[in-house]
Amino acid sequence: MRLAAAGCAAISADHALSKRLGDDFDASLSVRAHKPEGEDRYQYLDTTIEVDWSELDPEQLEAMLEHAQRLIEKYCTVGHTMEHGAESRVTFLSK
Repeated sequence: MRLAAAGCAAISADHALSKRLGDDFDASLSVRAHKPEGEDRYQYLDTTIEVDWSELDPEQLEAMLEHAQRLIEKYCTVGHTMEHGAESRVTFLSK
């Protein structure tokens, strides 16, 4: 779940980041999950995408981050699924 959410956010934001930083920009991705004590579920996930944007001026940075966030909100299927609480089903089949 954590990897899917982080990967989806990163892939969704990639266009905005590569447009400003170049196709071969270096990025690190991490995700932290909060699991309530005594429960077998995640309460929330925090995804961090770390890139070097030191060459961008403040206006370029703001535009890039806003664009990346809009792309994540529009295209991240994993995030949409989590927001709407999809059911999880398991089926066993005989071979």
